[in-house]
This record gives sequence, C-alpha cells and structure tokens, in this order.
Amino acid sequence: MKPQLISVSPDSLDLGLHESIVKAFSLENAMVKESLKDLDISELKAPGAVRLFQESGKEALLWLGGKGRASSEAAVIGYADALLMEGSEPPRAISILPQAMQTCLATEKIRYEVDGAGLIVGAIEFAKPIAASLARLGLKRIMIVDPDDQATEKMVAALSRRLVGIQIEALSRSRLTQIPTEASVAVNLVEAFDDSILEESILEDVSYMNFLRPDGVWIDWTGATVDRGFSDEIANAGVTVVNSLLIRRKRDALLISKLTGRKAEEVYLSLADSPVSHPG
Repeated sequence: MKPQLISVSPDSLDLGLHESIVKAFSLENAMVKESLKDLDISELKAPGAVRLFQESGKEALLWLGGKGRASSEAAVIGYADALLMEGSEPPRAISILPQAMQTCLATEKIRYEVDGAGLIVGAIEFAKPIAASLARLGLKRIMIVDPDDQATEKMVAALSRRLVGIQIEALSRSRLTQIPTEASVAVNLVEAFDDSILEESILEDVSYMNFLRPDGVWIDWTGATVDRGFSDEIANAGVTVVNSLLIRRKRDALLISKLTGRKAEEVYLSLADSPVSHPG
C-alpha cells in the first residue's frame, strides 16, 4: 500500500514543502486539511503520516484522545508536529522538531556555544517545541520575550513545568535592548503584521542583535525581520544566520524517513532540490 500524507494547517511555506514531498516521492494518497476539525480519525491509514502546524500541533493530543498514543517528548511538551501511522498500531503523536534542529545544525556544520543561553522572541504555542529544541542543543537556560509581557509570563510558567532541568526566564519587552550579550542561539517567532505597532517595534529592537554573541546563531522562523528590512543590520552583527527552511526540510526528511524507510539524509537532499524558498 502506498503511504498516505496529510498536512494540517500548513502556512504557505509548509504547503510548498508538502507539494515538494508529494512530487519527489510520488505520493498519490496526499491531501491538505485546514484544521483537525476537517479530519476524521477514521481517515488515517497505515502506512501514513500527518504533518501538523500552528494550532493543530497543540490540539493533536486532545484530538487523538484514547484512540492514539504519544511519544514521551510530545507528551512532555504538550505539542506534536506529526502523527505517524504504522501497521495495526493506533496513530502515534510525535515531536520531531528538536531532533531536526539538532541534526540540521550538525549537517550544516554550524557551531554554537552550549554555555550560552537560548532566546525565543514570541510567546506563542510554537515556542514550546522551539524551547524543547534549544534544550536538545544542550542549552540549559532559555529566555522568552514577547510584545505582551503577560503572554511571556504564561509561557514561562508552562515551560518551567515541562522542561525539567532547564532554567526558563521571562524577559520584559522593555529590557530586550538592554540585556548582556549572552545568547548562543536565538529564534524569532513573531510575524510581520502590518497593523501591529508592537510587533513592528520588537522586530526593530531584535535587529540590533545586542543579546546574541558574535559567534551566535540567529533563526528567523517567520522571515519577519527580512520582510521588515532589517537583514542588513543583522548581517552587520556578524552572527550566523540559519534559514528556517533548512530546519523545516530536515523535519520533513526525518518524518518521510520514518514513513518510507529511506535514509533521512537522502530525503533531505531530495527536498533541497525543490524550488521552495524562504526569506528567513
């Protein structure tokens, strides 16, 4: 039986990756759903996989309920980025992003200092797997900042309960340009919304890169700092800029490897030939 591939709530970039996967591996049984509400669990067939994004990653564990299982990592962080259907076993929620980020930086030979902190800009639900990813890199201290300080405090409280042994800190929005140069890896999750002065302001503050070590790593997941014209400032800071597309492709490579049995590196190289691009 040919593998099934379903993508739920993909953004425009991940929709492009979905189409690249379908084309590269001739997956005839493929579909896109706007949300998990549009998908019935009876539609899941083995062998198969469901790529999850945005709110669907948070909702997946509740959506599965007693009809599925969850990997220990997905259960701990309360977020899954994929469902895997194998044999006669019930669907299994898994979290691939932490492994994807780690292997991507290793594949691209990108170095970072593990004694530094991690920084996440944007206290959205997706900050949970990003925080788990930074912990997987060996960073023991993670700071979170958001245009809304209350959202930051709420996310820090949630992650402090889940990531044992990792120091999670709330960083006040007003202190972003004042903190010492101590982050080894920083990730932006803030979108470049035209009608939000708060998002615009924090993106401008981020462009100074005062928080990131000179040999640090910058990952703009949304591409917002490029969209807002801050790429020159970031380049002048001398940090290593990692396009999030590389990590997204690695995540897909690991998932398709599990689904098809092909080596993850071969899948990664196949997806690298796709025309999908991302400014971040």
